[in-house]
Amino acid sequence: MVGVSPEVPIDVLHCPYKTEELSHLSLGPNYARPNPNALRPIKHRKTQIQYHLKDINEKVRCQLKNYCNRESPAARMKEYSQLVENLLRQHYIAPLSYVDNMRAQREFKLVKSIRRKAQKAKLIIWVCDKGGGLHIENKSDYERKAAKYREDKNAYQELSYNPLMEILTNVTNALNEGTPLRPILNTIKAVTRPISDFLNELIRPIYDQYNQDNTIIDGVNLIKRLEKYAAGGHLKPSTLFCTLDINNLYTMLPQDESVRILGDFLHHYVGERVKNIWVATIQKLTEIVLKENAFVYDHKFYKRIIGGAMGSPFTLILANIFMWLWEKRRVR
Repeated sequence: MVGVSPEVPIDVLHCPYKTEELSHLSLGPNYARPNPNALRPIKHRKTQIQYHLKDINEKVRCQLKNYCNRESPAARMKEYSQLVENLLRQHYIAPLSYVDNMRAQREFKLVKSIRRKAQKAKLIIWVCDKGGGLHIENKSDYERKAAKYREDKNAYQELSYNPLMEILTNVTNALNEGTPLRPILNTIKAVTRPISDFLNELIRPIYDQYNQDNTIIDGVNLIKRLEKYAAGGHLKPSTLFCTLDINNLYTMLPQDESVRILGDFLHHYVGERVKNIWVATIQKLTEIVLKENAFVYDHKFYKRIIGGAMGSPFTLILANIFMWLWEKRRVR
């Protein structure tokens, strides 16, 4: 019998988890479990409602004042606040069915047991980069691998200070120089993510338009291209198919060279502007996306000095454009 959920990779000598706990972990981080708030006392849930309601209202008022240069209208804010409170009450107060309640209790106990065992055995449960599943590993092994990666790649610079305000200042200054966009900066996520989204939406259609003949999108596209290739009489017994892979392409892109190649690409296919945005401005925004990335690991601050961040939408298209120049020079 084959299960639908993938097995959790276990990279430890002795795994403390039972089959039921591993089965729960195999559901992955996107598993939608019953609302666990239904298990908490009603007083606690009401407190949570008021806490989140106050937090949301304050953020809305702040956004209106900072980005719209106006105070929040009292009547509309009262109406909005009531709608939000009703939604929060539906989330926190609505009772679960008997089946969902039993399921929530069982899974709540499972999660507590998983956390307790992970802390006791000093394990790390993290989300895999590809596939989205979970991986179990000893904390010491994880730290050793992380240190080795930093030493081997030299892609990160350790900082002696928190660079958040510096990054915010650099991003804000760039956006105030006439750049026609205003991404909402959220310190919970990377502050450069909205710019990366914007650049991806701006540049990807250009790349797709001019490089569709030499780009394989997915498996279906590959099969169709092979069928067309065979129909043209090119597929013969002597035909050789060759592939090559570049290790860590996204994370090891030369930053300054990638920005320069992006400019060459846009000048070659579009000209000086893309939708009334100067190519030089696009290059400056790209430089921000690449260079203004920092993270905290083991209570230390690090800043990326090589490559782009995984998960940043524009990193993929920038890597393709980087390879565009390589193919243009070497592939005939």
